[in-house]
Amino acid sequence: MTMRHWRSRLLLVLLTPALTLAADPTPGKASPVVEVKQPALSELARSLLKQRMQSHAREVTELMYAVLLLDHDTAADAAQNIAKEPRLAKEGAEADTMNRSIPPLFFKLQDELRTRALAVNAAAVARDSKALSLASGAMMETCVRCHAAFLSPQDAAHAIEHLHMH
Repeated sequence: MTMRHWRSRLLLVLLTPALTLAADPTPGKASPVVEVKQPALSELARSLLKQRMQSHAREVTELMYAVLLLDHDTAADAAQNIAKEPRLAKEGAEADTMNRSIPPLFFKLQDELRTRALAVNAAAVARDSKALSLASGAMMETCVRCHAAFLSPQDAAHAIEHLHMH
């Protein structure tokens, strides 16, 4: 089996718990994890975010492998890098800027991701594998919520294709 296939299967195994949390177990009842689908992002916003998400995907993939293999040092570094990623500013954005076209939920999830990445970093630095597992699961929940709200099927297909290439 090629490395590409192993990577795809590993991602599926790692994301299954987060996707299970995101699933609504009771028909007709709102899920506590997945937010309502947001209005489509503008093409300009989608273009900028797509570039950022490619480097973000590399960091998250590295973090997932490190957590799975209990490589605390690499997990700490990857989580720190995710927490330090440049964020889009929500405050003070002028009416004609692209940031104003991004729904408020994006900024909420961006801040939540940073907070949860710092918790992953702290658990990894402490070499606490149980806390690392819980913190990384919570961080993945944030990723799934953001993707459920904003990721288009075309973007998802492109991301999967991009993972297979690298």
